[in-house]
Amino acid sequence: MHYLLIRHAQTDANRLNRALYGKRGAPINDAGRQQAEKLRVQLTQLGIAPTEPVAVSELLRTAQTAEAAGLQRLVVYAVLNEVSTPDPFKTNQLIAQGHIPEEARAAARRILAHPPKELIWVTHGQVIAALMEALGQADAHNRIPDFCEIRRIEF
Repeated sequence: MHYLLIRHAQTDANRLNRALYGKRGAPINDAGRQQAEKLRVQLTQLGIAPTEPVAVSELLRTAQTAEAAGLQRLVVYAVLNEVSTPDPFKTNQLIAQGHIPEEARAAARRILAHPPKELIWVTHGQVIAALMEALGQADAHNRIPDFCEIRRIEF
């Protein structure tokens, strides 16, 4: 079975100040809304109907991305939440070197043990990169997807 994984749209927050936005996280910004509009076009070209159910994390930016991309049936999964690491600076260094943090690998294992049943997931960059690595489908650099980038996985 194949799944489409989409990284959420851009926000004004980054990993170091996301706590300022509370438990629900930062909303998408104007650039993020434009990214989601482009995503809407891509999804239409792929034949994805607005009524297709989509799995999103508990964080606001994933739901807002899906809705701005025209998707209407959102199902929330905590397992798709952003990966938290104890040292964001070290995490950013690892990612820049093409490495996936162990916390993200553990999140990928949890997701693969009990994946959302929806075929489209809007989630977070480290989650997507870790899932692709766990499935042996990563690119050569274990690159974190761009905002609103679609990745396809099979398992």
